[in-house]
Amino acid sequence: MVKKLVNKFEMFMCHKHLPEGIDTVGFYFVRTRTDPIPVPSTLEKASADLPMYFETGTMCKKPLNALERMLAHIYIPMLMIQGI
Repeated sequence: MVKKLVNKFEMFMCHKHLPEGIDTVGFYFVRTRTDPIPVPSTLEKASADLPMYFETGTMCKKPLNALERMLAHIYIPMLMIQGI
């Protein structure tokens, strides 16, 4: 008997809008600064420097539900603490 393991990985990129019909979990990067992004020379330098330039996270199959949870559990409590 011969077994064959097949791993399938697909990556899609979206710019400024999210396409309809997303049926998988997604990972996103949102740029937070306008100055040039440095090119790190090591993994350690990348881990230290790049988070200052991007917000990152995952998005579930239903992006509006994910956004609602993110607002309710992260941003609204953070704004309430800051008194905004």
